[in-house]
Amino acid sequence: MTPVAVMVGANRVVPAAGIIHPLGNAELSPEDEKALRRRIVEQALRALATDVAQPTVFTGPSSDRSGPSQDRPGPLADHSDR
Repeated sequence: MTPVAVMVGANRVVPAAGIIHPLGNAELSPEDEKALRRRIVEQALRALATDVAQPTVFTGPSSDRSGPSQDRPGPLADHSDR
């Protein structure tokens, strides 16, 4: 969904877990899913606190779908360190 969000001009895009479970992953244990949700929300809060001048994809730990944190590059500006 990230390419669609960028195409329609969303200012800030935070990739989540997926279309069916955007803020979770049914295959994870409850504890791991809670940690995933927390990372997504924290990344979204960082995105809201960051000034942007163009559509910006915020990548980082929140875009990991399977549990452990991994940084992933975004197709546009990368603000994973904020």
